[in-house]
Amino acid sequence: GTDATMADHIKTVLTREYATRANQPPHVLKPTPLGRALVDAYDAMGERLNRPELRAAAEADFTSIANGKKTKAQVIAETLVTMRRCFDVVQRDVAKLDEAMRKRFGGAAGDGPAPDLNLDFAGTTCGDCGGTMQLYSRNDRPSLRCDQCETWWPLPDRQGVTIEPRSATCPLCQFQLVDIKFDPNGRKQPHC
Repeated sequence: GTDATMADHIKTVLTREYATRANQPPHVLKPTPLGRALVDAYDAMGERLNRPELRAAAEADFTSIANGKKTKAQVIAETLVTMRRCFDVVQRDVAKLDEAMRKRFGGAAGDGPAPDLNLDFAGTTCGDCGGTMQLYSRNDRPSLRCDQCETWWPLPDRQGVTIEPRSATCPLCQFQLVDIKFDPNGRKQPHC
């Protein structure tokens, strides 16, 4: 049925981390950077894979089968033609997918490597949206980035710097503080 199919579709979107769901009503879905990058790529390719019309057409075909207007074999054959065309376009334009990912996850095409996520960093709280900010490094330059609202905060660019989250929050901007350690003597500077 349509309701069960839609619930499965939403579950897949959440599982693949294309979107997140708000914990408070109305439980709206919010696209993640990955979800936005895919939409950007499909739009650049001219495809409608991210548009509701494709799903609506599939639902209409299911109804046509149920009403006896189309056979299952007809719908499968038509769907295979559509999906093959989409696959061919995506395969041909895969560079547009790469470019969209680079724009969302650091750098534009030709602007050096995408940022590396520091998996040892515990994360801090974003003062803009309350999401989690992670520590990234691009061209050896550290930055904190919120994956929810895509806020970037460049950090001091010095050799041998270490960054540790604090439990305190800045009273002015509401961002969680981090301690930046500049030298081996343990001197730290709070930063928000």
